[in-house]
Amino acid sequence: MKITVRESFLATIAYADIFDYPLTLEECDMWRICTPNTDSRIHEWSNIVTRLKKRDRIFYSLRRDRSIIDKREDRARWSAKKINIARRMARVLRFIPTIRLIGVTGGLAMYNTEKNDDIDFFCIAASGTLWISRFLAVAFMEVFGRRRRPADVRVKDKICLNMFMSEDALCVPVQEQDLYTAHEVLQMRVLWERGGVYRAFLRANGWVRNFLPNAWEESSQFIVHSSQKKPKNKLFKKILGVLLLTINYLLITIESIAKLAQLWYMQKHRTTEVVTDTMIRFHPKDARRRVRAALGKRLKQWNIPLDNIFYDR
Repeated sequence: MKITVRESFLATIAYADIFDYPLTLEECDMWRICTPNTDSRIHEWSNIVTRLKKRDRIFYSLRRDRSIIDKREDRARWSAKKINIARRMARVLRFIPTIRLIGVTGGLAMYNTEKNDDIDFFCIAASGTLWISRFLAVAFMEVFGRRRRPADVRVKDKICLNMFMSEDALCVPVQEQDLYTAHEVLQMRVLWERGGVYRAFLRANGWVRNFLPNAWEESSQFIVHSSQKKPKNKLFKKILGVLLLTINYLLITIESIAKLAQLWYMQKHRTTEVVTDTMIRFHPKDARRRVRAALGKRLKQWNIPLDNIFYDR
């Protein structure tokens, strides 16, 4: 992408402004769009946007109202409580052997969620078990009373199982490789994973470095340790391995049944969902379109071409 460092700084602030999220200087560097590393001239451009100070912290925003900092802090407190709930429910889903990773996405991943919001889960399933993994995850959340149903009005702290990917197809589709998705990939907060699948996910989506090089550098160095405890007893380890393989085999054999049953149930609820052999994604509202339009409106004041920022051009 061919944009200046100044344009990168302004675009970074503008993107965060869409979500009412003023940034510190360190966060401006972390989430800098397109241009890597820090730049000493960043202070020369900081007077173009608003510098908001609260206590000993300085935030950069397009807003002049200091209450936006209070909003961010309130959301952080609410998010901390939701993260604790998410961790508990993620531990429950560890009992499903075909699930390889559970992560939190959306505003909660940035500790920027409203009090009454739900909790978005991102799941990676073993190859050939996408639908049975989702079925079991939904069943578990039903048992614990945490599942968000399609018709729910009150969704506070409910678990929204809105995206499943197969571990043999971890790369985001080419047509969706843009700034919005790059943020979603790198902002995801991993709750647990098995077998290094998170590193595989990052490698498969190396294209995000073109949009957020600093955040990519930070994430690519982060190693999530496997949530599975390795048994010390070799015999127990062998028995456990055979048991898991048997369970996986049984689940794979009923994968097609789980798929047909869920597709039949989903027919009356379908909107803009994406359903393929390797991905199930439920997003009734097209957030990408909304974010792109909002960013374009903000960049227009500085005559920064939106497509130069939003797409890899």
